[in-house]
Amino acid sequence: MMGKDFIQRKPRYCLWLVGANPSDLKKCRKVIERVEKVRAFRLTSKKEATRKKAETPTLFDEIKECKTKYIALPKVSSENRRYIPMEYLSSEIIA
Repeated sequence: MMGKDFIQRKPRYCLWLVGANPSDLKKCRKVIERVEKVRAFRLTSKKEATRKKAETPTLFDEIKECKTKYIALPKVSSENRRYIPMEYLSSEIIA
């Protein structure tokens, strides 16, 4: 979830595959297709570090997973707001 999405209540989705069983993933053709697109995209990067990440296409570059509820507070908002947009979010929502 990004700041603008949070403020506008726009849902976003990702495949969070940390700890996913590879044999289960192989059963999901659409997931495998997406993972292969990530691998191919990373391999075409000019940055060596990004190309190295192609070895783990099922994982995000940085894992910043919250284990508990947390306060979401967008970095940028509007000075015209009468309030600061913030909310407690559950650990299932990845910032």
